[in-house]
Amino acid sequence: MSSDSLRVALYARVSTKEQDTAHQIDRLQEEATLRGWQIVGTFVDHGVSGKNDNRPQWQAMLKLAGIEKNRTTRSKIDAIVVTKLDRVMRSLTHLENTINLLDNQRVGIICVDQGINTGSEDMSQRLIRQILGAVAEWEREMIVTRVDDGIEKAIVHGTKSGRPFGRPKTELPAECISDIERGMSLRKASAKYNIPLSTLSDRMKNRDRRKRCTQNIPPKNDALLIYENAKSRECANLKDCEQFSNEGKEQSCHKI
Repeated sequence: MSSDSLRVALYARVSTKEQDTAHQIDRLQEEATLRGWQIVGTFVDHGVSGKNDNRPQWQAMLKLAGIEKNRTTRSKIDAIVVTKLDRVMRSLTHLENTINLLDNQRVGIICVDQGINTGSEDMSQRLIRQILGAVAEWEREMIVTRVDDGIEKAIVHGTKSGRPFGRPKTELPAECISDIERGMSLRKASAKYNIPLSTLSDRMKNRDRRKRCTQNIPPKNDALLIYENAKSRECANLKDCEQFSNEGKEQSCHKI
C-alpha cells in the first residue's frame, strides 16, 4: 500500500474522561497534512479502555472500513492513523486479530509516533508484523497457562472459580444498624446505604437471632409461645393434681 494520496481515518482514544485528546488529534492532522493524506473522518473515544472492542467511535470507524458484525463491504479508507499502537488495542492478541481483519479489507494501521505501517510491504515492516505475531502467540500461551492454573486451583477447592465455597458476607455499617434500631424502615436503609433489601433483611434477622441466643431470649414465634403457655398450664395442672392426691392420702392415714 503506497503512502501517497491515502484515504485515512484518524483515531484517538483516552482511557478516562478527564484526559484530553487534543494533542493526539493535532499530531495526526499535522502528519496527514505533511504527507498529503486525504482525511475521510476523525474518530475519538473518550473514557474507554483499549481492552473494550465495542468502543462506539472505533466501531463507527470499522464500518467506514467496510467491517460490520455479519458482513463486509468495500472499504472507504486505505488506512487508520493513530499516534501509538496502544490507542488501537491494549492486548497484542486482539491487536493481531484486528490487523488481520483490516488486512482482508486492504486497510493498514499507521502509527505516526512509532514508525509502524501494517499495510506496508517494506521488509522492516514485515519484521515488525512477525514480532507482533510472536508476542501475541506468547500472550495467548500465558493466558492458557493461567486458565490451567485456575482449573487446578478450582479442583482443589471444588469450585468453578477456584475460590472457597460461599460468598463473602456483607458487613452492615454501624450507622445503618443504628438507624434501623431508631425506627428507620429496612427499605429506606437499603436505599440510603446502597445495600440490597434482601441482604439487609437477612443480616438483621441473623443479628437479632444471635442477640437472642446470647441473652437466652426465645425467638418471637406465636406458635412456640402458645406451646410454651400450654405447657406451663399443663405443668400447673399436674402440680395441683399431685397436691390433691397427697392431701387425700394424708386424710386417709389420719382416719386409720
